[in-house]
Amino acid sequence: MIRPFWMSALLLCSVSASLTYGQSAAPTARDLLTGVLTGLNSTAVQDATLTGRSEFIAGRTDETGTFTAQAAVNGFHRVQLDLPMVSRTDTRTVQSGKTQGSWLDAKGVQHSVSNHNLLVDHSWFFPSLALARLLQSNHSAFSYVGKETMKGVSVEHFTMIDGVSPDGSLPSSKLAHLMQIDIYLDSQTLRPAILSFNLHPDSNALVDIPIEVRYGAYTQIAGVWLPSHIQRYINSTLDLDLTVQSAQFNTGFPESLAK
Repeated sequence: MIRPFWMSALLLCSVSASLTYGQSAAPTARDLLTGVLTGLNSTAVQDATLTGRSEFIAGRTDETGTFTAQAAVNGFHRVQLDLPMVSRTDTRTVQSGKTQGSWLDAKGVQHSVSNHNLLVDHSWFFPSLALARLLQSNHSAFSYVGKETMKGVSVEHFTMIDGVSPDGSLPSSKLAHLMQIDIYLDSQTLRPAILSFNLHPDSNALVDIPIEVRYGAYTQIAGVWLPSHIQRYINSTLDLDLTVQSAQFNTGFPESLAK
């Protein structure tokens, strides 16, 4: 399982050298990320189900419980938090190419997600599935930003936008901003260390709410590397801390869930 990571590392060096010295034969950012995905998963992952412990933090609220998170490359996504006071279920589905989203509060009341908050892939708890979906799309654009230091760790920074038109042109700057996801790979392992994107108030797509997801304690299950510790930050404040205790892949969701 080490060889793909070394191959991807060499590609990263090639990209960096080409940007620095003007060489013309550099692999594209898409090529590079495809190699990274190969290093993460020895088999293609079509769906994933993660379960474990959860801690939800909001102001004076600090509750612990369990979670179940499911995602598939067809766009389905569901995260269910089972907590004493703030249980919540977030769901995304894609039907006829259109993404729909809703969330269920602790009282069982369903709320719709605004369209501008459905423009980024929400498989944030399993970064290789989010990456796989974008790589499979004919409407995605990838850019290698460069080597940076994040949280004291050397990382390789990429941006991803899922909104390229058939002729290869990017959407308007406003729409591209709503669609952009930034992924930071640990420079040593090339595993995702941070995923960041913006959400927005339902009534105002122009106001950014920064979301940052941090990954750690990677483990390998059934040939798949996944983070067993996942932390989500909203406006730089930790709001959700997940510890993965079990993972299943390619089980095939019921059609009613994964359509």
